[in-house]
Amino acid sequence: MINSLIIGYGKRVKNTVIPALKLINDGNIYIYSRTYEKLISDKDKYQFEPIKELNNDLLEKIQRIFVCTPNDIFLDIVKKISIFNVQKINLYLDTPILPKISNINIEKYKEKFKNVFVSEDFYYNPLNEIIKKIISDNNLNTISKIEYINSGHSYHSLAQSRYLLDQSFVFFANKINDITKFFFFKTKIIISGKRSDNGQILIETSKGSLIINNENEKSILKLNYIFDDGIICGYNLNDTKINLSNELDTNFKLLKIICIKYNIKLRYLQEQIISFVNLISQCEKDSGKKYYLTNGIEDSFVCAVVNKINIYFDIYLNKKSLLYLFLKFYVMIVNLKK
Repeated sequence: MINSLIIGYGKRVKNTVIPALKLINDGNIYIYSRTYEKLISDKDKYQFEPIKELNNDLLEKIQRIFVCTPNDIFLDIVKKISIFNVQKINLYLDTPILPKISNINIEKYKEKFKNVFVSEDFYYNPLNEIIKKIISDNNLNTISKIEYINSGHSYHSLAQSRYLLDQSFVFFANKINDITKFFFFKTKIIISGKRSDNGQILIETSKGSLIINNENEKSILKLNYIFDDGIICGYNLNDTKINLSNELDTNFKLLKIICIKYNIKLRYLQEQIISFVNLISQCEKDSGKKYYLTNGIEDSFVCAVVNKINIYFDIYLNKKSLLYLFLKFYVMIVNLKK
């Protein structure tokens, strides 16, 4: 049995984390929050055990901890729980790690835990592997542009794009009004509008294009969702159902049960749940894709800069961001002065 502790109790926990853990159904769920009275009133609805105090007796029963609080208290929480016996626990921190600069200091505590991951579910969207396979099967070659139209957010879409591109170097970015652009070596990412169920993704390559969640747009390839009673159950490519892995097919069947139980109707929330399930699964597999603390810091740093001053420019030496190295040096100097 794999037990989970959630720290925090907001919409993210109710709409994504609890439903995902209920879908996995591999252990007990404990929740610690400053709003203990609210936990008591909701414990039967979501079937979890409210926690009033963090201690070794509790943590000896825990294999996963999910920190789902505002990021301005991430560091304090990590400091607090790192004094206990947490060597066998996987720690998952919610997004974004920055712009709270002092959160870089969380890296000093990562050796206390089994692993420290970032709960970036866009990175683990099952669509990502399907998109990569479509591009490969149809010999579409290198992706030249990914455009998120009412379907993402700067930080999350950047993480998802890294997965799709297998790249980690953003050389330039800018933000004008509500349009953010990131430039990789050969690819441009454009993010516009607010996330909604009608949002779409356009992927362009030198040999054709793929449009996601838009049946009317002209494109060689059209990838769309399949729904069962308003709940995602699979995908179509040009009106032909895509064969899913046994694991993903089973998860979609369980997703319907979970979404009905918790009355989750929005497609993007359903997608977050199935992505969060994949996140946990991949992180706990020896050969799974991982999105570690360092990945989360670097991606949120890029977005924090472009959101603050509307522009980002970087140079890489030995695959290291010069701007990020400067930031780490600055934080080190600040720590020495304390």
